[in-house]
Amino acid sequence: ARVSRGLVLIHRGDSQRAAGLALIAQYREASLRHGYAQSAVRFADAEIAREKARVGDVDGAIALARAVVNHLFDAGEMITRAAATTVLVESLLQRSNTGDLTDAQAAIDRLAAVPTDPGFVLFEIPLLRLRALMARANCDEVGYREFADRYRKRANDVGYEGHIALAEEMVNAR
Repeated sequence: ARVSRGLVLIHRGDSQRAAGLALIAQYREASLRHGYAQSAVRFADAEIAREKARVGDVDGAIALARAVVNHLFDAGEMITRAAATTVLVESLLQRSNTGDLTDAQAAIDRLAAVPTDPGFVLFEIPLLRLRALMARANCDEVGYREFADRYRKRANDVGYEGHIALAEEMVNAR
């Protein structure tokens, strides 16, 4: 219940964000203390990395997100892998130092190379968004529009409200 409340508070984007982050940190510490699955810790770490990027600690966000992504791939975890990869790619694109675009593309390609069943939207939908973001970072406006439109369509097809909102922002930001 705490982690769910923490996520809601973090993603609301208002003054409750710090309280949400504190709940996520408590969840992380309890997971470590009680020996819960490492995927629980990595889930919390991905959210902490997202928040680090939001407040400007992009280097810290990249380091933490990269460790999370590597752990999730090594462990074979599938549920939160795309979300963690998204944090990593977004942070790399935000920093945009030499090599960051290459690293972001490599992270996208790594996620895309994971064998999944057809229609596995937990990867498909985030990958469309990440590909649109990469196209924009590479000044490919045609590619950006195509991926953003496909992203919006798939998000609407499956009713993912959060992704629908993100896709609408992307399409309207042209």
